Amino acid sequence: MTDAEIRLRCLELAMEQAKREGLHSDRNAIADIATQFYNRIVIDPATPPEPEKAQGKRGRTAADKSPEIFK
Repeated sequence: MTDAEIRLRCLELAMEQAKREGLHSDRNAIADIATQFYNRIVIDPATPPEPEKAQGKRGRTAADKSPEIFK
């Protein structure tokens, strides 16, 4: 698969995901989802991303508890 084909397929998958999330008319959301798909496939597919740490009360860090967009 060429890079252009990978990007096209990621965009198609992002459109499907955006429809499921009710964001089918939000171009920025679709672009963000497509970029995340592409980055997971091309940049480092073997290493799962670590959850981001949010700054909690009293300076402690806490895991990000926001729902994942790819479930």
